[in-house]
Amino acid sequence: QEEGASVSPDDATDYLRVHGIPAEAVVLDREGSVAQTLAAAITERGTALLVMGASGHGLIRELLFGGVASHFLEAADQPALLLAH
Repeated sequence: QEEGASVSPDDATDYLRVHGIPAEAVVLDREGSVAQTLAAAITERGTALLVMGASGHGLIRELLFGGVASHFLEAADQPALLLAH
């Protein structure tokens, strides 16, 4: 995959399944903030682990102004693995 090329949800779930990881792509109706919507969906589905990227706005900006990644670092009850580069 070229850098910057988009990956469809089906491509991602197919890749995970091939490697023995059960995965499902789900479109969510927004309920409040993005972080609140994800947290509610994780709780409803009994998700064991949320894996997400944490580099969209830069770590300092994220920590100062908040965002989805900082929500899961600071306040979420769900386990999350945040990947930053």
